[in-house]
Amino acid sequence: MRIGYRIFLAGLAVACLSSGRAGAQAPDDDLSRQAHSLRQIISTMEAEAAELEPRLAAARQQLTDLNGKIEQATAQMDAVSRDLAEGKAAEAEMRAAITQATEERNRQQADLETARREMADAQARTESARAALAQITGDRDRRQAELDAAAKELDDLESRTQAARAALAEITQRHEAMQADLVRSQDLAAQIAEQENRSRDLADAVRRLTAELTALTRVRDAALAEAQPPSPQPAGTEAEPDAAASPAGLQARDSRQVDAALAAAPALPQGGDRRGQLRTLLVEGHCVTDALAQVQNPINRQTLLVLVGRLGGC
Repeated sequence: MRIGYRIFLAGLAVACLSSGRAGAQAPDDDLSRQAHSLRQIISTMEAEAAELEPRLAAARQQLTDLNGKIEQATAQMDAVSRDLAEGKAAEAEMRAAITQATEERNRQQADLETARREMADAQARTESARAALAQITGDRDRRQAELDAAAKELDDLESRTQAARAALAEITQRHEAMQADLVRSQDLAAQIAEQENRSRDLADAVRRLTAELTALTRVRDAALAEAQPPSPQPAGTEAEPDAAASPAGLQARDSRQVDAALAAAPALPQGGDRRGQLRTLLVEGHCVTDALAQVQNPINRQTLLVLVGRLGGC
């Protein structure tokens, strides 16, 4: 600002000198003095400008250096911020991956245990069914062995039914506990839904096993009735004919009921003549086991259960 003020004064002096010469009003010696003074002022101003130029260049360089340092510091701070954000994101992803892997491992382990139990149960039921089929095809003497096997299977079904009910009660308790935990964490919603599905499956299994138990109970009762020895006849009287051995002593069934039972029964004989024979025997009132044994060897267990469930044993 000081240099600008002096330049302003110098310009003013030159203007005055020019106007004086144009008007020819000032003496020559005054003009000389004024010119000399102006030359001194200009020289002083040039010297000061020369002194200030290096300082101005140094100040500009310092400003440039400071701007560079600021930009470098800003870039470093941005890099640190990005690294910090990436580290936090990586940590969150790692934690999420660990949590997901743990849940998946637990689910797979539970599925594996369930599959093992189901496989063992299926093998046991298959072996039991084969034994029951082999026993049903025998005569009256072998029916006692069939009765023992059926009773054993009934006990097994009762135990499994109780176990299924206990498992259902346990899952119900777990479901109620998970419902309480749901208030604290919404992440348990998927597990609760899974437990509800398993509860429904177990309830269906209980109902199915109960139906099988009822059917086998009917088979056992029928076999027990057939296995009862005939009551002794008083001396001097003739024994009446066996009601079960003669078609005249059988209690006929409703043909429509027999047709409905045959339509619902699986694995019936393929030949039309054997199916017709089976239908005739059932309508006449023969025991389901005896009628099925005449047209099917070995007897299919599911077929027997359906027919007994709908028509009764004998």
